[in-house]
Amino acid sequence: MTIACAAVFSFNLTYLGIYSKKYNAIAITFVQFAVACVLFLIGAILTEPAPNASWLEPKIIVSFLYLFIGATTLAQLMQNIGLAHVSASSASVVMCTESLFSELFSILFWGSMLTLSTLVGFALIFIAVLMSIVHRRVIVNLFRRVEDWASDRRKK
Repeated sequence: MTIACAAVFSFNLTYLGIYSKKYNAIAITFVQFAVACVLFLIGAILTEPAPNASWLEPKIIVSFLYLFIGATTLAQLMQNIGLAHVSASSASVVMCTESLFSELFSILFWGSMLTLSTLVGFALIFIAVLMSIVHRRVIVNLFRRVEDWASDRRKK
């Protein structure tokens, strides 16, 4: 499932990178949401029970509006506009940091605990992003310097 989602995500970024340079990013975002709406409604009708009136609570409506407008629509719109100005590969590198920032904000604002696995994940993602940006020769030289430093430390 993860590999399939990664493949779909890469096609999405690639085609958005191509078409956002030719067409209006707002129009592309509208079409994306219209298609998703139709497909999700069909899926919901076929697989979900009918909703009841409990979703009409003000707290639920406010949460829904925040998720729909702020976390989804504005984020997708900004992504589509940004893809008109950078390459899809550059955008994908920046988007890899999404999990870093979501966890960081969770720690800062919601009091989530910083664990060893979180730190290891941060380090791996950060190193992967750096490796995709920095030229290969620079990385090889850096590793050689670290090896030289380590061997000097062992000699002492």
